[in-house]
Amino acid sequence: MHAPGMEGEKRLVMKTELEPSLQTSQGDDVAGTSVPAGGGKGGGKTVSTGGLLNRMLTLTARSLPSYFYRARPWMPGRFVDLWDAMQEIAGEHREFAAKVAEHLVRRGEMPNPGNYPAVYTAWHDLSLDFLADKMIRELRDGAAELEAAIGGPGLDPAVVKTAESLRGLFLDEAERLQTLWDDLRRASPASPENAA
Repeated sequence: MHAPGMEGEKRLVMKTELEPSLQTSQGDDVAGTSVPAGGGKGGGKTVSTGGLLNRMLTLTARSLPSYFYRARPWMPGRFVDLWDAMQEIAGEHREFAAKVAEHLVRRGEMPNPGNYPAVYTAWHDLSLDFLADKMIRELRDGAAELEAAIGGPGLDPAVVKTAESLRGLFLDEAERLQTLWDDLRRASPASPENAA
């Protein structure tokens, strides 16, 4: 077990590695080039093919649905459909993460998704209704991040196609969860969201 100071230092290192914007990596893309985030328009951090792959690995393997697949939140019975959808999404993320990890290995790189965000541990005792909004936001933010990263030239076309596929998956998943969550809120007028 680490001393309290050591854990804080390790978390800072992991946060640096897993910033929402993609990290610069020297010489790790196929063409030996990298492009600025946001489609090569300048401004922002440089995105490389290897950095994009690693970010996709983190976005899927360390997503909120993946975390709560292993650490089940509190859930009233009426949320079974929402829970089932979240489990499906976690399965989709595991499958996608495995494909991205294989791609990294083929490139001679070590897959390392990093740790789950520490804030997830603070949500263990919260109900699925609180977490649904968080999951939807995380999926939409991930899609927006990928869109910004894949907009420019210089990245491996196969990896760009994979990122586009993941972006579409995130948007579809967010829409599925949003529809289920909206239906649940409409069906329960006594819920806190409908009380005013």
